[in-house]
Amino acid sequence: MVASLRAASLPDSIALTEGKRRVLQAFQRQRFNADDIADFKRSGVIGEKTDGFLEIIPSPQYEGDSAYRALVDRVTLQENEDRTLIMRRIVEMHPEIDPEDRIKVGEVYARLKQEASPSGTWIQQSDGSWKRK
Repeated sequence: MVASLRAASLPDSIALTEGKRRVLQAFQRQRFNADDIADFKRSGVIGEKTDGFLEIIPSPQYEGDSAYRALVDRVTLQENEDRTLIMRRIVEMHPEIDPEDRIKVGEVYARLKQEASPSGTWIQQSDGSWKRK
């Protein structure tokens, strides 16, 4: 069942540009990975950075369990790829946003993700330090 969910795609009858299709697939994968991301945040193995991306926070479980480490690495990489696509699309869709201001888009995205994160999530502070939510 899980494999079929991962392989699910948008119907071909919907006319979308490749860029839109990729962003919608990113949202779909984010929904699929959301439970794992929330669990990783609660357990303290990943944190929300100030630039809108996740960072792995090494822990005894992460360091000591290769299967768990591989899962965290894979899901975190996927989430960061999805966030990159989404933030890029936001800039593309809004001509009033200077592409050089992509950093500001990431900062806004970061605040939204930090606010939505469960208690116990590591949140990067503006000075680069980390604090639990």
